[in-house]
Amino acid sequence: MSTAYTCVLILSDKSSGSTLLQRELAKNPDIHLIAKTRHGNNETLYWNKAAGLLGLHQETITDSDELPISADQARQEIEKLLSENLEGYIPPSDNEKLVFEGWYALCKKYAPIFLEKSPHHLHYASALDLIRECSRRYPDVRFFYVGLIRNPMDTLYSMYRRWNSDPQVIQYEWLQTYQNLMKFKRLVGNRLKIIRYEDLVRNAHTIKALCTFLGITRVQGVGTSSHTGSLGKWKGDFSFKFELAQEVIDFAKSFSYTEK
Repeated sequence: MSTAYTCVLILSDKSSGSTLLQRELAKNPDIHLIAKTRHGNNETLYWNKAAGLLGLHQETITDSDELPISADQARQEIEKLLSENLEGYIPPSDNEKLVFEGWYALCKKYAPIFLEKSPHHLHYASALDLIRECSRRYPDVRFFYVGLIRNPMDTLYSMYRRWNSDPQVIQYEWLQTYQNLMKFKRLVGNRLKIIRYEDLVRNAHTIKALCTFLGITRVQGVGTSSHTGSLGKWKGDFSFKFELAQEVIDFAKSFSYTEK
């Protein structure tokens, strides 16, 4: 079966640049974001909610008042999201059909390229399993994945400044999240491209290469809104005395991060 639709999922931790990347890619007129969602930045948390609905394992995410989610609440929210975005939508009673047929309908609605970037997805291995299953069920949808990673010190400092998150705790969530990404990479192969936030904001070639990977034309202005002002800000805050655990340092080195 030939592919008719494209779905691009940005997979990252929070405070890692996914909003910037989404905004830059969405400058291409072929790329569409979900129109109606109660979450900010066009996020859906769809596959986290799907995991809750289908009784799959859910992780506790620091600073999230959304997750874990009960099956009843998850069904209500998925139904509402689909009904608000799909004209005349009638939700099926079967939960699996609701989840998979619902996402497929969104891919058709927001064709030719549907882009979504909920950072919560990468925290749930169960959500990633469901995404992969959806791609298997609908071969007429080309699924592409963009793994976006940022220096853990910058990521943790941003969370600390924004939500007063405890870096001692969330460093292990960062570790688990990107271990999930690497496991996912082994399963989906060359359908996933991993980029570093630092390269995205420093080098215009990064966004150009990403557009090539996605098979889209790079339109004028894509990548021009990025800047390096957010890099290394923790170094100038002498009240931020946190140091990464050795296992986090060792894992980060695989992405060429050497900061402690």
